[in-house]
Amino acid sequence: MSSQSSTQPVIRDQQRQSIAATEPPQPARMQVTKMLTTKEAAALLGRPSSTLERWRCEGRGPDYVKEEGGVRYHQEHLREYIRRNTRTSSVRALVETKRGPF
Repeated sequence: MSSQSSTQPVIRDQQRQSIAATEPPQPARMQVTKMLTTKEAAALLGRPSSTLERWRCEGRGPDYVKEEGGVRYHQEHLREYIRRNTRTSSVRALVETKRGPF
């Protein structure tokens, strides 16, 4: 009987590890940054707010959140949109690859 009682904790630990391995991963925590209105986001991007409204209809532009009938933009999504759409002139890129950045 003593051998059975000593193996039970080991079996329970193995069962817990097995259950933990089959649980779905937890979603990453999203840090909520300041939410901007369409007008504020447009000012940040240097565009008229009508452009952002048109982009939403066309499925283009930065990601947005639709909440309770209003549209908001995360500041970080706008920054990421700017990063994704930043281009380096081909001449400058060629020079930098030959001699390195300034």
